[in-house]
Amino acid sequence: RVPRRPRSSKALAPEPSSAPWPVSCWGMNTYGQLGNGTSTASRTPVSVDGISDAIAIGSGENFSCALLSTGAIKCWGQNTSGNLGNGSSLDALTPTSVSGISTAIEISVGPQTVCALLQDATAKCWGANESGQTGNGLTSSAFSPVAVVGLTGIAQISAGYSQTLAL
Repeated sequence: RVPRRPRSSKALAPEPSSAPWPVSCWGMNTYGQLGNGTSTASRTPVSVDGISDAIAIGSGENFSCALLSTGAIKCWGQNTSGNLGNGSSLDALTPTSVSGISTAIEISVGPQTVCALLQDATAKCWGANESGQTGNGLTSSAFSPVAVVGLTGIAQISAGYSQTLAL
């Protein structure tokens, strides 16, 4: 087992002078991936609706997610494979809460899969899973977060295209 490394102060307790932050997005918006309640593209930054306390962000293929200072995660945009983690396959034009996540300290957003490292050093993942990248032993998409089986003491997690990596 690899010894746990200290996490950054931003991940556990944001410094008041540096975080939390509002989130801005720009570019294509066909599926609501800018999170501003429309599907209109923008060549300049627009504010993501309802997020003023983000401590980390990630963007996948036509969707985005933000880790909030509360430990919750919100995602928005295209949701074909459950990558918004809200139990649905419907796209969201504004941020929607990821089901059952309230103690996240880190997020990793892959093209269609998202993983969260939790305060108890375990992880949950959701979204596309054709190669088993959510870590639950199955190969069907996870529309809500599922526990990564067999790992505890996780220090970091990274979601890739068809694989996930943890240390």
